Amino acid sequence: MIPSALEHVQEIASPNHRVAVFLDYDGTLTPIVCHPEDAWLSESMRLVLRELGAQALIAILSGRDLDDVRRRVDLDGIVYAGSHGFDIAGPGGLCRQLGAEYLSILDTS
Repeated sequence: MIPSALEHVQEIASPNHRVAVFLDYDGTLTPIVCHPEDAWLSESMRLVLRELGAQALIAILSGRDLDDVRRRVDLDGIVYAGSHGFDIAGPGGLCRQLGAEYLSILDTS
């Protein structure tokens, strides 16, 4: 059996640094469903994320819009990246929109 990384966080992380865990929403935190609007985070998974967040920085990346994935996870202290990383928001006022200068090119394609 593979040992749990969470049980060895202090050994994995270098001093004065936190471990970061990047997770996808659909199919990782929730099961794959026929209709994406039916993919809701279970309370047991929300509890796991809270516990994990006490030991590591959590980033949830999704193809969903930023507001949609934030609403579905609904936990503070997490970095959220929507639209495959185009929109990023998180603790401490983190708010970035990467690639905005390319929107006009994408709109013409």
